[in-house]
Amino acid sequence: MMKSIFTKAFHSAGRVWGTGRPGLRVMAAGAALMLLLTACFAGGGQKPAAPDDLREAAGEEITDPAIIQGLWDDLMYYAILGLQDDFDDPRELDTWTLISFAADRYLGSHDLYALQMTMATVDENFGERSYYVLPYAQVDAQIKEIFNLEMSLEGVDFEVGNGYGPYMDMAGAGGLLLEEGADNRYEGPRPMAENPWGAYIERVLRLEDDSLVVALSDNVHGTDLVDSRNLYLLRPRGEGEGYYVQRCQTTYVNNHLAGLTGKYRELAFAWDGYATGGETLIWEDDDSLYLFDGNAPGEEEGQYFVYLHRISKADGTEITAARLSATVDEQQNVNPSIRHISGGFLLKDAANVYYLDENFQVVKTTPVPQALKDRMGYVYDPETNRTSVFFGGYEVTGDLSTWYYSCQDGLFRYDAATGAETLLVAPEYGHGKLMEGAILVPSGMRLMEGESRLIYIIYGYEGISQANSLDLSTGTGYPMPIAGYGGFGGTQYGVGQTSIDLGNPAYSDNQVVMNTFLFAGNTTVSCPIPLPPLEDPTRDYIDFEPIQHTGRRYAAGAFYRYTAAREETDFALYRADLTQAQPVAEKLDFNLDTRYAQARVIGVTDEGKVLLWYIVNPAERGLLLAG
Repeated sequence: MMKSIFTKAFHSAGRVWGTGRPGLRVMAAGAALMLLLTACFAGGGQKPAAPDDLREAAGEEITDPAIIQGLWDDLMYYAILGLQDDFDDPRELDTWTLISFAADRYLGSHDLYALQMTMATVDENFGERSYYVLPYAQVDAQIKEIFNLEMSLEGVDFEVGNGYGPYMDMAGAGGLLLEEGADNRYEGPRPMAENPWGAYIERVLRLEDDSLVVALSDNVHGTDLVDSRNLYLLRPRGEGEGYYVQRCQTTYVNNHLAGLTGKYRELAFAWDGYATGGETLIWEDDDSLYLFDGNAPGEEEGQYFVYLHRISKADGTEITAARLSATVDEQQNVNPSIRHISGGFLLKDAANVYYLDENFQVVKTTPVPQALKDRMGYVYDPETNRTSVFFGGYEVTGDLSTWYYSCQDGLFRYDAATGAETLLVAPEYGHGKLMEGAILVPSGMRLMEGESRLIYIIYGYEGISQANSLDLSTGTGYPMPIAGYGGFGGTQYGVGQTSIDLGNPAYSDNQVVMNTFLFAGNTTVSCPIPLPPLEDPTRDYIDFEPIQHTGRRYAAGAFYRYTAAREETDFALYRADLTQAQPVAEKLDFNLDTRYAQARVIGVTDEGKVLLWYIVNPAERGLLLAG
């Protein structure tokens, strides 16, 4: 019988869904199974199509435990460790993936201690260390067996993928360097039923050309439900010689585990293309919500993609969208950012400022002035471990007449017409053992309140030291409430800047204080927020974003309670009306199951609806308005 890779029902679906009405859930699972079966067997005796989409592959199911165990020991166990990204051809894989898979597989069946050793310095911070040497010839042979690729690693330019190695030869030893002490990585395949990742071979199909499709599956934590499947196409190496990996496709399962309850409306926004979960609300009008995501790395060094979405308030459908390429210079603290101006938006990157209309069409492109580019230097002194020359980012008015930038010499205003520069904030200098000699200047600048003030951050040791609001008409600076980490992600537009006071003693009394600096009046209002008690303070904890979202009327934020036993769920969503003289925290009627779902506030509307992004996995995620 020809079977699809996806004709399996999961008997436990009703039990873990938690509705209290398992009968209805079982019926739903049965209906879904019938639909799958109907789709899989439609067409009667027709020959199955070639597996362009591995999810639709059909063939003879292999159930022989010896064959399945052999696939696990030979390839699939090692795939868990480093082969879970989609690819259509092994030549698409980076060098790190190839050699780490090869090293793991070789040492899974060979004695690590039989390898020669050498002394080498692969990280100046750790100095010379002892390493095992895995000869290039052995690695090349493994890559041939695993991926059917002919290659030689001798002389390959390779950047270390992570701190565990392996490393390319830095000692003239003719092979990969494997750090001594990482022995447990190379102990060989662990039993499929006992591996710590919970992955297992769920199904194996043999296709008509003797290729195999192997479904390597992961379960939802603490359940029998499949969360995701990596589908691998394995081609025969030769008669009786096993298989090599040709393709990998990942698919996710919507098990309806988010557990959304209360007053909310899920938007019909489709998550097509790249979606990082880094979306944030940057503007709203009577009809639309405008979202921005600048967290997508591009194909080339220094390139990022930014995603823009205009969504209908009425039904959540997408009105228009855009993907734009942006130039990034992380060393110069210039990442993609956007700000609403009259009639559209200003998008900034390391090279240009783009004026976009409200449908995200590029109307005008303006290069960053040469005077600012001349300031984009970087000098680091390893002896003092200090940076003496650096750039702290820039901001610009909507008419492009006035630019603001920061460098080691302070925060400056630059007049585009005359070239005149004015120092607005002088640099400060760190003191104490950890900060002695450090230059402290504004960073993360953002124009607010009709471009009448500039807010900025001054970073200290591993965190934020100050957050200030500079009144540009008077030159007066006002300190704003800060959190140890974060930026202005929640301050895209609106009446102020909001943060959670992590140092308030009341935190130990099951509450935190939400502080909002109001631009009008340059005052701070405080709003206590009660938190659920921690039954086991040594293991349970509260999690939240230190910088909360501020709109034109409301501030909003979310709080999680995590329990060690993972038996309870507690997601608390609050908002505060900032038009009140003394805002009061209002807990909204909304919850989700934090055992399986994550959620993040990405904005708050003028009417007090909180815009949330949530995710269980890529098959179960979305945007919703709560409250």
